[in-house]
Amino acid sequence: MGFFILNLFAMIATVVTSSFSTRWLGTWLPAGWTTRWYSAAWSEFQLHDVLLVTFQIVFLVVALSGLIGVPAAYALARRDFPGKKLVMLLFLLPLLVPPITFGIPLATVLYQTGFAGSMSGVVLANLVPTVPFVILVMIPFIEQIDTKIESAARVFGANTFKLFVHVLLPLLMPGILAALLLVLVRTLAMFELTFLTAGPTSQTLV
Repeated sequence: MGFFILNLFAMIATVVTSSFSTRWLGTWLPAGWTTRWYSAAWSEFQLHDVLLVTFQIVFLVVALSGLIGVPAAYALARRDFPGKKLVMLLFLLPLLVPPITFGIPLATVLYQTGFAGSMSGVVLANLVPTVPFVILVMIPFIEQIDTKIESAARVFGANTFKLFVHVLLPLLMPGILAALLLVLVRTLAMFELTFLTAGPTSQTLV
């Protein structure tokens, strides 16, 4: 494990160092240092606009995934209803199949409904795998909370909103942060869905 981490940091350090070099051939260290490659990339590829769109999409996907996924995970963890296993299977399908498999028909539907080629279309497409991901991560965190804690809060007059904000949210915060962090990384790495739904005029780093 230590050897793997050492090699990983060595590769990252090599890439970062080479990005500041004027020329690097036949030596351990660059012959000179410069930031012009960053300036050229910033101006030539309009990185300001690209990064802005990327951060907007990632923020919306992370926020909506949490707002939808956490309550859905609570319902699936605490409630029994007919067809629960089927619902769980449907939620897991986007995580079990390659993104390109459901990405093409999803993009077709978004183009037909007019959502594709816009930020809302990209966000909707990325929510398909990220919401089930939040649900999958959060269910074990919710199941490990004793239901007696919730019952005690209701006995003392807490409604559903107060129960969630003052009792469940502090207990679930580690799981929520872990789930949202994983969603952020997954969204940045989900090139296929963004490519299929963004349209030819959109530019993101997602």
